[in-house]
Amino acid sequence: MIDWGSLELPDLDCWRGSCEVGKHHPATGLIHLSTGLGATHAISQYEERGEYRELLIYAPPGEEWLLRLRITGGNGLYGRVAAHLGLSILLTELPVDERLEAISAFLRDFGQDYQCQEFIPEPGFEMPVWTEARRDAVVMMIFWLMDGSAYTPTMTDPYPSTVTFEGDVPDLFLGTYRNPAGERL
Repeated sequence: MIDWGSLELPDLDCWRGSCEVGKHHPATGLIHLSTGLGATHAISQYEERGEYRELLIYAPPGEEWLLRLRITGGNGLYGRVAAHLGLSILLTELPVDERLEAISAFLRDFGQDYQCQEFIPEPGFEMPVWTEARRDAVVMMIFWLMDGSAYTPTMTDPYPSTVTFEGDVPDLFLGTYRNPAGERL
């Protein structure tokens, strides 16, 4: 079980992955207990490093696949906060303590906006079969890896962030999803 602010997420837990030489790097991340899917941050293999953040999604026990998701968004937070406050440049127009409070308040009210446009099977693996339960597990793990683990999860409640799936993703994922942990508050 993972604690995220005032919430307990009984379907998520931390895990330590195996280290199969030549197959993939050892991972520490999440496991979605009811589906068995695992997820962790990945090191970018592409030249656009910094433009995207990548996550690895691991197969549940008994299946053999490994999938890379490319996620954008979250990088324009200062611009979004500045526009919300009617400022031209957030970094120079507010003192540090006011800037940090403005960012925290904005995240609590609006969250981050993420986009996922690619599901890439790792070399030697095929695209897995998707179900609604697996989709919902991946969505929850994305929010934990992008929002929850990035800040101080035990001190901050989940943000009302969204992730939009479009482009080269399985049809079952197409659309925009709000952080389900944030919906519980």
